[in-house]
Amino acid sequence: MEGREWNGANYEEEKSNFLEKLSSPEATVQASKAAKGKWDKKKRLVQKLKLLEVKKLKSLE
Repeated sequence: MEGREWNGANYEEEKSNFLEKLSSPEATVQASKAAKGKWDKKKRLVQKLKLLEVKKLKSLE
């Protein structure tokens, strides 16, 4: 940010003002939400499989 003084005290306010000016196309926003949902679904599946594996190992002991 050339030509501007840095004021760390109001960083969050400056950040929110800057981010408000930025915008993404609607298709990008939708794709991002879909990708996040897909990632969450995979993460839950992996967690469930790990729990099942632990239960299986405990039952074999």
